[in-house]
Amino acid sequence: MLIILRSTMNRMSLRRGASGSRPTARRKSNLSTFLRDLNDSQIRAVLHPPDIPLQILAGPGTGKTTVLTARIAFLISHHKILPHRICALAFSNKAADDMRIRLTELLGERSARLIKIGTIHSFCAAYLRKYAAYVRLNASWAICDEEESRRRIKALLQPHKELLKSHNIKTNSIDISQAVSSLKERCTSLEEVARCLDNAIRLANLDENTGTESRRRILGSVKAEVHREYDTKLQSANLLDFSDLILYAAKLFASNQSFGLWCQHLVVDEFQDTDNAQYELMRQLVTMNRCITVAGDPDQAIYGWRSANVKNFRKMEKDFPLTQRVHLDKNYRSTGSILATSRAIISQDKTRISTDVIAVKPWGFTPVLLSFAHPKDELQFLVSEIQRLREASNGMLRFRDFAVLVRTKMQRDFVEHMLQKELIPNRVNKGFGFFGRQEVKILLAYLELVENESDEDAFSTAVQHPARGIGSATISKICSVAQRCRRSVLQIAEHNSSAQAAEELETITMHQPARRGLAEFTSIIQNLRKMKREGCSVFRMLSYLKVELHFEEYLQRNYEDDWQRRVRHVEGLMVYAQDLEAKIANEQLTGSPLQYFLHTCKLGNDAKTSEDQDDFDSVIISTCHAAKGLEWPVVMIPFVTQSSYPGIFNKKEERRVLYVACTRAKALLYLTFSSTPSADSEDGDTVYKCSEFLSDVISNESLHTTQVPSITGIDLSALANILERTPP
Repeated sequence: MLIILRSTMNRMSLRRGASGSRPTARRKSNLSTFLRDLNDSQIRAVLHPPDIPLQILAGPGTGKTTVLTARIAFLISHHKILPHRICALAFSNKAADDMRIRLTELLGERSARLIKIGTIHSFCAAYLRKYAAYVRLNASWAICDEEESRRRIKALLQPHKELLKSHNIKTNSIDISQAVSSLKERCTSLEEVARCLDNAIRLANLDENTGTESRRRILGSVKAEVHREYDTKLQSANLLDFSDLILYAAKLFASNQSFGLWCQHLVVDEFQDTDNAQYELMRQLVTMNRCITVAGDPDQAIYGWRSANVKNFRKMEKDFPLTQRVHLDKNYRSTGSILATSRAIISQDKTRISTDVIAVKPWGFTPVLLSFAHPKDELQFLVSEIQRLREASNGMLRFRDFAVLVRTKMQRDFVEHMLQKELIPNRVNKGFGFFGRQEVKILLAYLELVENESDEDAFSTAVQHPARGIGSATISKICSVAQRCRRSVLQIAEHNSSAQAAEELETITMHQPARRGLAEFTSIIQNLRKMKREGCSVFRMLSYLKVELHFEEYLQRNYEDDWQRRVRHVEGLMVYAQDLEAKIANEQLTGSPLQYFLHTCKLGNDAKTSEDQDDFDSVIISTCHAAKGLEWPVVMIPFVTQSSYPGIFNKKEERRVLYVACTRAKALLYLTFSSTPSADSEDGDTVYKCSEFLSDVISNESLHTTQVPSITGIDLSALANILERTPP
């Protein structure tokens, strides 16, 4: 059967393209060669009929992105689906960019550019810009990012602190923020969110018992009231948070099925990370054509705390009864021993959808499992092992080939401190993007206020940078006047409002320098608004700001240690604006170019500068969650104790977290843990607190060793073979 499929594939890949014009010889060669290099299960996924819903179960290192891009290219080249009628959704900008690059290589830039490729949030933002009026959004709506969302919720929680304290209820703004996001992500519509909030408040107002039940209801009521007020504030400021993007887009597609008619085939990457709201959006998008391909791995579903629902695989089978599965069964990343050890961890979950894979690489080096008396001893061993392996490999292994993966941010900081102490170059993978840098955020705040004059957060950031003698208290009073007078914060600052507002503003105590500073600030904003009206590019607006604010001098004064690096970030932002202008010129985009630019910045915060990439030879320190989708030759996982794996969350998901961490390793895997005095031991005996997830690994001697690899002679050649490098 597979021989027939391969023959069919080779014939199909050479047929006429989707546009009816014969592709170039080079493009035919690219696609046909690309397809011939696939293995049997990958071929089945690529050749699967487009009108039958498909789930591609893709374990770690099985070539998921390769298969998805090949399938899209095949839908276009053989099934004659027009590129602009295919939508490919990913969960990170990096994944979307990788897909776009590969499709450009296969199809050419013209066809690849027509495919709607992006993150699910950027896709929603694009449609809401185009059809804002259909869901009663102001055309100039803006995006409230996670940091701004947390700040708003923290302020809204403050009035409830006394009530919570009087009932001995402990919570914080982080918990409330997670509760707000979780509710929106669990619900499938804005109406359902409203009903849930109403129910929570209604239950809290009922006659209730004292004690735990009372505290639970009060906390539920506070969460609901903060949530409701938070949503009201966002609406008045013309803002949508990330969860709102999904819910409003789902409402748009549900209101009129014709909005989704263009989508002839939907492709979704990392399907295991979808939450209920995202799944509903996808379902609405393909209601008419019902042609969908999803790819993911239930064993890598580690975002349940963000409301990701691994059960969506089962749900899809119910909603699309014809759904079929293809299991990608060959792993090209890790050695056989690493996969066997990882399988022993994940296979303890007997309810999982099995996605076990076979290693293409040899058995390799057995994973190292060691116990130590103290966490410091663990890290000291890892430091010495990094140094030993680098020296033993004669330079074949560099610092950048090592990753230390931990469960929590506190552990991450502990590792960072130890590596710095031992002078080991290191870089923390914080998932902190380019657009989250302070100097970039300051410039963006000015532009955000130009686009949305009600954005109080942007006003606060911009008016204080550079310093103008206007503090937080004054800003808060200006915002309060704006709310009472139902005017935008910019109108109040400009005195361009009602007589009542002007009168109230005069009552705010501001020294003369601060009043001059506010006048200078509003003058800058007015000039920027004029530039926008005249059609000036975002690049020109940024250039104006850089000069008018004397921004380089500002950075030099305030960031003496690294001001030059920050100047480069500003230059990078301006280059980004220029690049985006070229994209705007090539595509028919709705809304203002400035709005598109700002939305792209907000939704692209996982973008990295060149400084964040592999330009520096440094050991990577990362949480297991932030490491998902990445790989390294050597992976070290310390603190594999019962208190870390599992932690306080769902045990099945915690097991998957450790599995994801182990499967990041290509050649060498280290697992370590510390022994601690047992709380139940009267004589102070030491009891090993190794994670229960390692029980099957410990009981099987073939899956672990206490001997570190020698990396000399034959071992060095074997390592070079695994990593496909030339031995020194």
